[in-house]
Amino acid sequence: MIHVVRVDPGANPTLTGPVAQCIRDYARVHGAAAEDPDLTTRQTMAALWQGSPDLLVLALVEDTGAVVGHLVAVHGKSGTKSTTVIQQVKATANVGDGIDRAAAQVEQWARSKGAQTSVLVTHRDPDKSGPKKWRDMGYEPTHTIMAKSLNGHHGG
Repeated sequence: MIHVVRVDPGANPTLTGPVAQCIRDYARVHGAAAEDPDLTTRQTMAALWQGSPDLLVLALVEDTGAVVGHLVAVHGKSGTKSTTVIQQVKATANVGDGIDRAAAQVEQWARSKGAQTSVLVTHRDPDKSGPKKWRDMGYEPTHTIMAKSLNGHHGG
């Protein structure tokens, strides 16, 4: 059984290290060319330790206590628009409906913050089968984000 657990360094400190590693690994592999995985991890974990009300980090945890996935969502307002962005979502094992339950938890959290929109940032091609799960949950591709390296190298 996979448990969806809100990461709280005070309440469940044993999750913070493995989840920080998941966040770093995701940023290293899937981050934009300009993204520094260590900086991304430090900023996310610092906000988590400070108890930011606009950050939700969920861990997908096996009965054994092993972290087998994570989700990072942030909430923000601009003028009258209120949006929640799922910045990272990754499972490293078969988690069954764990991602679905985590996404539902994010949506509940987003609604409690008054969000009108939830945005999923994904490294997957929206025309491939992987995002079908997200489309089934109501997410639709709307934009393509392209990155350019300014250091003379192509790619990440």
